[in-house]
Amino acid sequence: MRIEDLQEEDLEDIVEWFDVGVFRFFKEPINVEKLRILLPLVENKRPSRIAKKVVDKNSAKIIGFVSSTIDWDNNMMHIRTLCTRPGYRCKGIGLFMMDEILKICFDVLKLHRAQLFVDEWNSAAVSFYDKLKFHKDGLMREAVKINNQYKGWYCMSMLAREWERRSIVD
Repeated sequence: MRIEDLQEEDLEDIVEWFDVGVFRFFKEPINVEKLRILLPLVENKRPSRIAKKVVDKNSAKIIGFVSSTIDWDNNMMHIRTLCTRPGYRCKGIGLFMMDEILKICFDVLKLHRAQLFVDEWNSAAVSFYDKLKFHKDGLMREAVKINNQYKGWYCMSMLAREWERRSIVD
C-alpha cells in the first residue's frame, strides 16, 4: 500500500463506503459536497487541514483515509477522521495511516500535540488508540445526543516527547 494526498476526485469513491454513523459531524444523506471538508487546505502558506488516502498497490483502490486539522496557535493536530474501506479492516491499514499522520504531525510539522475524540462505547477504537500509546485525557460525559440518548467520548492525545519515546521503544 502507498499513501498519497486525498484529492477531490477521490470523494466520489469514498462517499460509497463512508460510515456516517461513526462520524456524527456529517448528517445524512452524505454526499461529495459534504465530504469536501475533509480535503487538504493551506492558509497563510501553512496547512490547516491535512488529508491522506491509502491506495492498494495491486488494485489501485482507495482502501482508507485520514483527515486532520492543524491548530497553529496551540501547536496541535486534531485527527478528525480515520476510515478504512469495508473488507480491508483489521489488516493494519489504520495503523499505517496513523503512523503516517503522526510522522507528519511530529517529524515534519514539529507540532507539540496530536489529539482525537473517540466514542466511549467504541471499545475497538479505544483499544486501537491505546495500543498506539495515546493517552486518555478524559471522558466528556454525555457530550452528544444519539437516538435520544446522551453518550460520551474520550479525548485522547499524544505529545511530541511521547512520540519520540515511542519511536525508540517500538
